[in-house]
Amino acid sequence: MATERFWRPSQLGALGLIGLAVGGVLFLSGTLMAQSESAATGRTYLEGARQAELGYSRAVVTRGGDMIWLSGMAGPRDADGQPITDFQEQARQAYRNLDATLREVGSDLSDVVNVTVLLGDARHYEAFTEVRREFFPDGSYPASTVVTNASFVSPEIMLLLQAIAVVER
Repeated sequence: MATERFWRPSQLGALGLIGLAVGGVLFLSGTLMAQSESAATGRTYLEGARQAELGYSRAVVTRGGDMIWLSGMAGPRDADGQPITDFQEQARQAYRNLDATLREVGSDLSDVVNVTVLLGDARHYEAFTEVRREFFPDGSYPASTVVTNASFVSPEIMLLLQAIAVVER
């Protein structure tokens, strides 16, 4: 069974092709101008209008290196095993847990290029962005997606962080 296209190149016409070409050039030139490159890491961070305010990059481009895929990390208890009931403290502990895991494999949070965040309550989003900026103080924010989650495996968990890091070896 053949798949059908919505349009065919022959139907586009010369003006349509020119429009696509000009649009592509404008898009690419805008994209290239909205990037910052870190010479130390060889990464390019695609900047957005609210990057610093919300503490994330729209995209992070890496070159080479080893990828580390981290499982979801929460922070319902502190290092002494005591329960953490404050949302921001639980978020800080989740980031500390990510960092500790990364350090076990010769990395740290500065190598993180992507974080998926699961929030138990969408009302915590602003408080979360404040904490996230604390852990990436130089403004080299990882790409990020934040979603709400109805429940976690343990009722005391308020958020979960899953990350990808790239280490230049």
